[in-house]
Amino acid sequence: MPSGAWGVAQVKRAEPETFFIFLTHAETVKGRFVRWSEFLSEAELRNELAIKGCAESDIDSLIARARANPA
Repeated sequence: MPSGAWGVAQVKRAEPETFFIFLTHAETVKGRFVRWSEFLSEAELRNELAIKGCAESDIDSLIARARANPA
């Protein structure tokens, strides 16, 4: 996984729990997304990140951060 390139956000107050993937770019203003995915369940999110080459430990960390700070 490219360092800091993929991010995950949890959608606030979504039921069931929903996430999306975003791609950041060093030249953008902090907090702005370059691109994002469709809304995904946790299982779909894990699958998409695995396809992108993310290690299981990285996926766990991204999800934990997203849950701590829903968007």
